[in-house]
Amino acid sequence: MLKEHDTLFRRLLLAVDLCLVIASFFAGHYLRDYMGLIYGPEAIREIYPVSAYAGLMPIVAVLWVTTLYF
Repeated sequence: MLKEHDTLFRRLLLAVDLCLVIASFFAGHYLRDYMGLIYGPEAIREIYPVSAYAGLMPIVAVLWVTTLYF
């Protein structure tokens, strides 16, 4: 019974951590884009849209979970 709870808790932590990694990716992109509005476009270079980076998210997610699981 304790082993089942340990497995469930470990999977829950992995899922929460993965959600936080994905959320921080989008939050970082939004904040950098927002800083360009505050300080002007000459202070911070233009960034690509989120769709340009969306293809990297599955790769980052798999690497992150694999690294934490083992």
